Amino acid sequence: GGQKKICSSSDDRSVRLWKCSEETCEIFECIWIGWGHTARVWDVQWCMREGGKLVLISSGEDGSIRFWTPTDDNGNNTDHDSQKETNAMIPSHASSVWKIARNHIYPLLAAGGNDGSVKYWNIKNYLSDTCETNDMGGTIRTLQVPLDLHTFNCGRSNDYCVTDPPKKNNKKGQQIICGVAIVRDSVVIATRAGSLFAYNLLERSWDAFSPWYHESQQQSKIVGECIAVHPSLNFLAIGCTGGEVFFSELSTNGIHCTTLTAASYCGVKSLHWIDDNDLLACHIKGIITWINLEKESSAVSNQFPREGTPFILRTLDMRSKGVPISFAYNKCQQQLFVGDTRGNIAMFAKIVDASANVMECSAQVIGAHGREHVNCIMPISDSRLLSGGADGCLAEYHVECGNPSLIKKALSSSVQNFTSVTKIWSQRSNNGKIHTIIGGFYGNIFKVFDLTMQREISSAVCGGRNQRLLDAALAPFCITAFVGKGDSNGMNELHVHSSLLKQPTIAIEGEQNIDSFCFQNSIGLSFQGDTAYAVNIFHSLVPGRLFLLAGGNDCSTKVVKLAYSNEKLNVSRVKNLPIFESCSRATCYSTSPKSRCHLLASCGGKLSMCFYRLQDDHEAPQQDDMHCCFIGATQQLKSADIDQRINAVDACYLNDTFHVVIAGDSDGGLHLLIVDDQKQYPKSIIPSKLLCSGIDKRPILCVQLLDISNTFIAVVGNTGGEVQVWNLGEVPAGSIAEYSPPSSPIHTYNPHTMGTNSISMMPLIPFGKSRQILIATGGDDQSLSLCCFQINLSTGINGATQSILSNQRLTIMNGASTSSIKSVKLKMNGGDCFLYSIGYDQNLCVWKVPSNVYTEGNSGEDIAVRLVDERQIEISDVSCMDVVALHSDSSSLKCVCAVVGQGLQIINHF
Repeated sequence: GGQKKICSSSDDRSVRLWKCSEETCEIFECIWIGWGHTARVWDVQWCMREGGKLVLISSGEDGSIRFWTPTDDNGNNTDHDSQKETNAMIPSHASSVWKIARNHIYPLLAAGGNDGSVKYWNIKNYLSDTCETNDMGGTIRTLQVPLDLHTFNCGRSNDYCVTDPPKKNNKKGQQIICGVAIVRDSVVIATRAGSLFAYNLLERSWDAFSPWYHESQQQSKIVGECIAVHPSLNFLAIGCTGGEVFFSELSTNGIHCTTLTAASYCGVKSLHWIDDNDLLACHIKGIITWINLEKESSAVSNQFPREGTPFILRTLDMRSKGVPISFAYNKCQQQLFVGDTRGNIAMFAKIVDASANVMECSAQVIGAHGREHVNCIMPISDSRLLSGGADGCLAEYHVECGNPSLIKKALSSSVQNFTSVTKIWSQRSNNGKIHTIIGGFYGNIFKVFDLTMQREISSAVCGGRNQRLLDAALAPFCITAFVGKGDSNGMNELHVHSSLLKQPTIAIEGEQNIDSFCFQNSIGLSFQGDTAYAVNIFHSLVPGRLFLLAGGNDCSTKVVKLAYSNEKLNVSRVKNLPIFESCSRATCYSTSPKSRCHLLASCGGKLSMCFYRLQDDHEAPQQDDMHCCFIGATQQLKSADIDQRINAVDACYLNDTFHVVIAGDSDGGLHLLIVDDQKQYPKSIIPSKLLCSGIDKRPILCVQLLDISNTFIAVVGNTGGEVQVWNLGEVPAGSIAEYSPPSSPIHTYNPHTMGTNSISMMPLIPFGKSRQILIATGGDDQSLSLCCFQINLSTGINGATQSILSNQRLTIMNGASTSSIKSVKLKMNGGDCFLYSIGYDQNLCVWKVPSNVYTEGNSGEDIAVRLVDERQIEISDVSCMDVVALHSDSSSLKCVCAVVGQGLQIINHF
């Protein structure tokens, strides 16, 4: 109509549409406001839907992309509810989506996120005039729950005992939803007053079922507390505050209701079906009643239970004062796992074969999540269990079936950007891969996150006055969250948040170059969301493949698989190791040719060290799967503070399946471990031995380990600029208890006036029983140092290994960088030795080490290195570097350098 419009986004979480008149464009008037983003909105674009209707597309800090359709051509939103119906959502990145771009020829939308990846979508369905919102990536619907149809004597909530005095009345007329569930294409809602409603998601209409209580009980003081729909979807169970359990048929014709009362137990807090005939009812003080629906044959197990058929099979006692709230049942092993509100997990073994009416738990984990709620439990296998808690952590357990049965906590890791984990699901994708999906809270926002793909799927605001999350459910390829909001007039609103996990392939008609492509694709793979502190790049046992290990400030540790051919590198897969409680400060690897695997270590706060086995026996370089499993961790000291951390770690292969690991901490201590990559450690605790560093307790910043003829040499640098050389001698394969550590280093020198940030050590030409060693260091004083000496290892009278240092040459290059040098690396390239260094100034330098370091008699000559190459690195906040040599088809060596900081950059050097 000749009007000019502009759209805008803002920190107030809104998207706005403005217009100016045809006569003047000096003043713009806001004609439409879209609310829905849960954080700041960074970008907004517009396009036209079929029929000429305007569509706005926005992206924001909440990681989502949202589609908006103003209700008329002028952008005026006359119907407030319709605005919410047209708010479609694509869950894009795990954090901020900074920028979106649309192709004006093809229905393509691209988005760039804070994790460094670009994702793009086919949005043809979003722009179709006939597209329903439930076909989109995400929808938010607001439903007005009908008022209760029957007058029901809703008595007082009895949380403790049926004889307790009545509590103060709630507001009169307040309608309270006691349960929500998905039944086929409908959302079933039960209220405390006895009403049963169903909202058909396809037809968008309400139906009223018969009340869930019997007419004879209408005058009883019964208060609904929770519901659980039977697996057949034909009826449901309702738990009440007086201990009653109602079984009510989902029918609009007549009423079939069966009641079971556990009179001796307190109110029912939650209900859980474990199969067609068995229901668990949770009471306070750790009591669970096992209710069985007596059936004559399995053929009628889906029928509604008639009067008198349900009975209490047995009572389970957790031996805890908490309220049971989460369950997992392994039917094959007859094991039931229960979590409560006090952080405990109980295991009931051989539960079906038990003869006692009252059964106590056979094993317990006290304080599995501190004293926070154990919100969810999921079996991974017959011997492994996973739980999520209100402490924002995921915990893994080892389960042993035997006499006695045991359950032991193996590992606990915090989940990034989650303050509480409330749901765990497992779903198989189209390609057969199992995805582990979790739901939980970050403040008052309920989030759903795919741990396998490291992608946020959905989010819903659940905070605010009279607003709470009622339930969340996972259906094939769809996640739905229900948020209830009480109104001042006693009515209820139900906000239904739905997000598709994946959409089918969509064809673009009339295009020759693009026949079809998936709903979502990615350009690039997400890396650390914050500064990366450590990196290792190393060869696979399969030709043509590399692995990269990195840890960062976002508490994550990532394993990256790279394939190379014809001097080209391609990132093929990124795998995430369990999240650390604090940042991951140091990583290392060690390769075992015998077991064809790599030992991976990730270290961080509270002096924690975790170890993993990366299996590397796939013959095909393009193999997608990376089989990485947890081996064990060091025992965390209860007195350890979060600021006490492991700053440096290194590992060497010993023999068979054993590896030697040495780590330096912020208190100046050296930790020595012997790790078996094939062993399942008791309680997953790997023993360690602490060596006295003797550096006046200055924090250790770097460490490297070297194997010389089965004798291990360790070099350590600290914040005082000192470097120590330790002779660890021969380390026995097996228990660390059998090892006698040295009491002091064999040599100490001071190459820097400030902290020694990095060390690289390389063995050179052997001379009889001696071995030439070259050590390079970089420091905070902007200097590089090279130290070359011979070490003579011999066996003393008592059988101990003795070492003699000789022909030491030390060269210090002051002003080698304009900033502190963060990392150094020595690497052989052909017949020459090169030193790689990088500083905080983002300048990567390559120095050539002269050949006189190989000459045994030149003890007085300086090591005069020469700068041969330098280049500027694009990433900022540089913290670490590693270098690996590749064999190309031309038989020459090429070095690949990986630098981490605010991201990852890989540089080829010929």
